[in-house]
Amino acid sequence: MFIVTSLFIEGVHAEERFTEDAPPPGIGYESAMKFFTKTGQTEAKISEDEGARGNSAFLLDHNLFVRNVSAQSNAVAPKWGLSAGYEWDLSWLGSGVYLQYANFTQAEKYTVTGGFYFPRLETGIPVYIRAHIGLGYLSETQGTSGATFDYNASLGLRYFASNRWIFNLELGSRNYSRILKSESVKSIIVASGMAITF
Repeated sequence: MFIVTSLFIEGVHAEERFTEDAPPPGIGYESAMKFFTKTGQTEAKISEDEGARGNSAFLLDHNLFVRNVSAQSNAVAPKWGLSAGYEWDLSWLGSGVYLQYANFTQAEKYTVTGGFYFPRLETGIPVYIRAHIGLGYLSETQGTSGATFDYNASLGLRYFASNRWIFNLELGSRNYSRILKSESVKSIIVASGMAITF
């Protein structure tokens, strides 16, 4: 009887020691897996938000024509415009395709141009230059409509709000010459807009 009682008491003491030595709640394989899974998801989200800047972009600009110069007194001059484009980085500069709309007092003009910009989007450098040429169509309500040759250049500042969003401000020259008519207009523009990279 004494032996049985001693074994029972020893067993109770052993159980107490095991309970004291057991890891507190929240520590163990399952808790560790939950911690690392949550940490991995958080790091993945941070990596997605702070990942590498995209090397191509869709952009949309509003253009204000602040000065128009023409050798012909009857030439029509634009007032404001819109432009949308797609740009992508190349090896040391970038290329782009742009659709442009210009509003005149009694006319409208639609243009498709292609060209380059420098430096690339991926560099994150805020100052850039852009130049492009293309063909357009001037539609006049009073006068002769016709095709145009367009050539543009600009100097701009871009603010990288994040790795996805860019806001820009440009000062540039927007010019066109009528193909089948002796008429040309050179304009100074101020443009502002935004772009999303991917």
